[in-house]
Amino acid sequence: MDTEWGGPVAVSRGNDGELHAFANVCCHRGAKVIQTPKGQASSVGFVCPYHAWTYDFDGRLKWAPGTDANVDFDDDSIRMSPLRVEVFHGFVFVCLSSETPHLAKVMGDLPAKLPTWFGPDGAAQDMVCVARREYVVDCNWKFIMENTCETYHTSVVHKDSLGPMKATPMEPHVGDWDAVQVPSERTIVPLPTDFAGEKEPLPAFTNKTAFVNLFPSLQVNVTWDAMWWMYTVPVNPSQCKITMGFCFPKQTTLMPRFEERLPFYLKRWHMAVSEDNAISLNQQRGVRSAFRVPGRFTQLEFGTHNFNNWLLSKVLIGQTSKWDPGKRVYLGEGEMYSNDDERLLGIVREAGAGLSSAPASANAPQPKEPTT
Repeated sequence: MDTEWGGPVAVSRGNDGELHAFANVCCHRGAKVIQTPKGQASSVGFVCPYHAWTYDFDGRLKWAPGTDANVDFDDDSIRMSPLRVEVFHGFVFVCLSSETPHLAKVMGDLPAKLPTWFGPDGAAQDMVCVARREYVVDCNWKFIMENTCETYHTSVVHKDSLGPMKATPMEPHVGDWDAVQVPSERTIVPLPTDFAGEKEPLPAFTNKTAFVNLFPSLQVNVTWDAMWWMYTVPVNPSQCKITMGFCFPKQTTLMPRFEERLPFYLKRWHMAVSEDNAISLNQQRGVRSAFRVPGRFTQLEFGTHNFNNWLLSKVLIGQTSKWDPGKRVYLGEGEMYSNDDERLLGIVREAGAGLSSAPASANAPQPKEPTT
């Protein structure tokens, strides 16, 4: 992938069977070596499209044409800059900094707090990604992340799709993450009208749902029968790119009814994120006002408050800060919060078209065919 702050990065599996991450930049004149987002490389390795410098699958230089007469040219010492890479339940994390703590410290006690998905035998490690989508939104990336941290907006932004959604904070925890727990009587992915009367349209392995934010910009949402992730990358101060992936247990994807029911899940995911993107774009336009004064958070925005405090600790205090979002969660005496207030719902209904849901993005790519 490419980022504005780190440039192009690549991950490949070497001849040693291990994953290797490196800067996707030729050591000659700086061209981007690997052009495609994924796939299988040539048997000879990675070939730079500029002058055919050729690299092994771990980023080491194999051959540089025309350098035979160069004095003191040592092929063995040249390689695309290696980067840190760690794997957690199928997720590949690449780090550009040598000072960032290891992934286990960042994760903290996430595996212990959400063992059904992320524990030693968690379901996430046996899941496969069946489809992906990408969106470009003309708003600051933090608006997207703040939106994912609360269900306060669902009665309004998702009034015709998801509707009211209960929420409760994650109990005190350790690590650079936070979660919003969403109690429900069914998997929250299909819309209530999609499979009327069916509690489990696809096999469920739990009866819990949580929206998990791995700070600063990755969300992994887990529910009864599926998991989806959303990675938000800033392009510039007023634009960001969102990449989403949709995952199911491998055994589920092999069921005869899976192909028939998957479109209902994909429809809900696309509808929800399109509505979220639209309101974040609306917010970007609004905060430009010279008269804008931030308002107070409500109890339902405990996750957004936590995200902002975590972000401030990094900006104002720095990476050495010992501030832990898990210790700053507002517990509310175990109270569950909901946006199903009758007055609120009545106002939303009366407003009608003025609060209509956003149409699906016209330029959003269609999901790819399910693969295992």
